[in-house]
Amino acid sequence: MLKLYARSFTDDFILAAIAPKLRYDPNNGSPHSFRNEPAVYVRQALVLGDLESIADALLIQERENPPRAMSFSDFDQIVGAEGKASESVQAFFALFVGFSSETRPILARVLVAQACMSELILSTYSQKTRNSQLEDRLGKIISSLENSKALSWGQDQHSEDLVVAHNYWTERLRWLASSGSSIETDKLA
Repeated sequence: MLKLYARSFTDDFILAAIAPKLRYDPNNGSPHSFRNEPAVYVRQALVLGDLESIADALLIQERENPPRAMSFSDFDQIVGAEGKASESVQAFFALFVGFSSETRPILARVLVAQACMSELILSTYSQKTRNSQLEDRLGKIISSLENSKALSWGQDQHSEDLVVAHNYWTERLRWLASSGSSIETDKLA
């Protein structure tokens, strides 16, 4: 599930194609189209290589120790140090510069989809969960988010983005369900 979550940062074309379909053509824009139609021509996700580079950049290799995840203070030092963040990390930050759901509707879909998956992942921590149960649980999470408008960007696209997230994750959860395994967790005492 975590791998699917991370990969969703690279699924901009897939999320744009889910109904209601959005025009999206970041590979064929001009400086004029970038300015006038950013929702169509500005890239709103990462390419897989950048995602993998970012994951690598978030690991710290210390002498004679296995790599570890970067702490917040490690991250803050790199981000705060001008020019020290890798190109991939800078590309990630650039996605959010000037962000609005109107100018970056596909990125808005990515973020809503990730919020839904985050809730689903958290729901598996306290109990044994069969993969076949995940789709039903996702539906309940989507329904509760629709009712609360917790992920509203302030426009009518709220329910559309949740429908897109539901359709996107349902397909991926079916991939997991077809494997027939369970997600098991140990409760900490």
